[in-house]
Amino acid sequence: MFPCLSQPLTVVAAGPVSVLFGGGSGSSAGFRHEDPQTAPRPMNEGSSMETFGCERCWPTSADAAWEARRTLTREADLIDESHFHVMLLTCPECSQRFVSVFTETIDWVDGDDPQYWTLLPVTTEEASDLARRGSSLTEATLSALRGGRKCLRRDSPKGEQPRSYWETRIVIGPRD
Repeated sequence: MFPCLSQPLTVVAAGPVSVLFGGGSGSSAGFRHEDPQTAPRPMNEGSSMETFGCERCWPTSADAAWEARRTLTREADLIDESHFHVMLLTCPECSQRFVSVFTETIDWVDGDDPQYWTLLPVTTEEASDLARRGSSLTEATLSALRGGRKCLRRDSPKGEQPRSYWETRIVIGPRD
C-alpha cells in the first residue's frame, strides 16, 4: 500500500494520530509522522526549533487563526478588568496553551470603542508561571515573554474595519 516503505508500518500506542515508520528487524525506528491537522509546526521556518500549535488552533493565515481562536478553551482568567483582560486559553485538539490579551479604550463620543487583541502561544513553563502570578501579573511580565515567536494581533480601531495580522512579539494595546 505504501511503496516507499521497505518495512511494515507500526502504530505507536502513544496516541491515536501518531504512527512510527519502521520497527522491522534491524531497523532504527525514529521517523515520526503526525496527523497534519494536529502536528506541531515550526513557528518561523528556519528561525526557531520550537513548535507551537496545530493546524486547527494556529493556522498559517492570520484571519484563519483569529477564527480558530473561538475554538480555544478558557483555562484561567489572569486579569479581568473592564478594559484589560488577560487569560490563558488551550487548544482542545493539541493542548497548546496561549496567553490572550484584550485591551479597549472608551470612545465617549460615538461609542465605537477601539479594541485590541494579542494571542501568543506559550510554553508549558511560561503558562505555569503566568498562572502562578495570577492577578499579580504585570504588563512588564507579559512584555518580557520572549520575542521572536509568531504572535497574532487583531486591531479594531475606531471607524475602521478590524484587521488580523502577525507580529513577532507580544504587544499590549492601549486601554483606559
